[in-house]
Amino acid sequence: MRTFATFVALAAAALVIVSTAVAAGRPDIVFLPRVELDGLSQHDCGDYELLLSGTMERHVRYTLDDAGEDIAEHRHVRIIGTIWNSVEPTNSAPYLRSIQIDWDYATGERAIIGTTRVVLRSEGNIFHASGIRVEDWTDVDFESVFPTLLFQGGRFDSFDPDGWDRLCAALR
Repeated sequence: MRTFATFVALAAAALVIVSTAVAAGRPDIVFLPRVELDGLSQHDCGDYELLLSGTMERHVRYTLDDAGEDIAEHRHVRIIGTIWNSVEPTNSAPYLRSIQIDWDYATGERAIIGTTRVVLRSEGNIFHASGIRVEDWTDVDFESVFPTLLFQGGRFDSFDPDGWDRLCAALR
């Protein structure tokens, strides 16, 4: 219950960040082209790779200040597809990811809220990431400066080796 209450409080805080930014200027909504994913590598399972094929849909609402400069971003990403064994393609499962990313450029804080899941009929929910992850993206360049984790709440198999191990074993 305490984890759920924390999750709700942080989700509300992320929305406050974005709603405050919206008040500063007008939004600019961009619908990005649909992307077809074909055999995108997801994880190395040792003797095979997990690959993802499907469709990714995205739209972004940028908040602009009075001068027309971007000050915040609210992005929605949805991927519907199939994750599969590169050696035995019939060993596959439905894949769903639905996330929103709220980014306040002034503070550098970025919140990722949503869910990713893989469900097998015979085994149920074998891979599930759901919750919120808040990071500081100030001066990130991915060569020497990486995002700093500020908070994480929920179930995050995608950041846990055991989650990937379960998925690899299920699709072996």
